[in-house]
Amino acid sequence: MGIIRGGAITILGILLLITLFTGNIFATVSGSLEYNQLKLSLTNVSKEVVSNYNLLNQLEQAKPYIQMYCLTNDKIQFNESGFSLEIPCSVALSGTDTIIEYEVTNLVDQLYYKQYDCEFWQCVKEQSPPLVLISEKSYEYWRAFFYWSIILSVIFFLLIFLVAKNKATPFILSGILMIITALPFKNLNWVFSLIPIGEIAKFLSIFFMKAHSVFVVMLILGILFLVFGIVLRLTGIGKKMSWNYKKDEESNKPLPSEKDVISKKEIKKIVSEEIKKTQQGRKKKK
Repeated sequence: MGIIRGGAITILGILLLITLFTGNIFATVSGSLEYNQLKLSLTNVSKEVVSNYNLLNQLEQAKPYIQMYCLTNDKIQFNESGFSLEIPCSVALSGTDTIIEYEVTNLVDQLYYKQYDCEFWQCVKEQSPPLVLISEKSYEYWRAFFYWSIILSVIFFLLIFLVAKNKATPFILSGILMIITALPFKNLNWVFSLIPIGEIAKFLSIFFMKAHSVFVVMLILGILFLVFGIVLRLTGIGKKMSWNYKKDEESNKPLPSEKDVISKKEIKKIVSEEIKKTQQGRKKKK
C-alpha cells in the first residue's frame, strides 16, 4: 500500500509541477497583455513602434505645414498602414515628443480593441505582422488558459491531499514546487539577450513584463505553503488529519504478553473459588 501511495504522490506531484509552471507562463503573458501594462510597455518602445509605421518621418517633414494647418483647423488626421490617427492641434503644436506620446496611445487603443472575426491562431497565421498578439483577444485567450491551470493545480493538490497519509505532505510538496517553478521568472533578460535581432527581442519582451511580479507572488505562496506544512508535521496535526488515524493508532498498540493473557480454565477456577468462599461464609453465619 505504501509503494502505491508513494507512486501516486510522485505522479501527481509531476503533474502539479507542470500545471504550476505553465500557469506561471499564462499568468505572465496575460498580465503583460492587460491594457494598462501593455500601454506602458509600448510607450517604452514608442520610437520603434512609430518608426515602423513611418509616422515619425511624416511628423518631421510635416511640421511646418502642421503649424500653418492649425491656424484654421482644430485637428490633423493621418492615414498610414491602415490606421487612422487624429491629432488635436493643441497636441500637434506642443512638440514632437507630445505628438509621439499621443499617437502611441491612440495606436494602442486601435490595436488593442480591434475586433477579429477569426480564431486566435488563425488570425496569427493570416496577419503579417500578427497584431492580434497585442490585442484584447490575445489577453482573453491567455487568461482563459491561466484559469484552467489554476483549476488543474487545485485538483492535483486535492488528490495529493486525499492520497497522502500525513496531510502535511501536500502542503510541503506544493510549497516546494511553487518555489521551484517561480525561480525561472525572477529575471528573463538573459533569454532575450540570446536573440540576435534587437527589435524582435524588444517585441517579445512585451509579453513577459509581468514575469518578476509572478515570481514574487509564487515565491510568497510557496513559502506560506511550506511553512504551514512544516507546522502541521511538527505538531502532529497532519498525521491526526489522516482518515485512518484511529485505525493506525489501534494497530500500533502493543499486544498483551502471555503473562497478561488469562485462560478460560483460570477464569473458571477463580470463579469457582469465589463461589465456594461465598457458600462457606453463609454456613458459618447459620
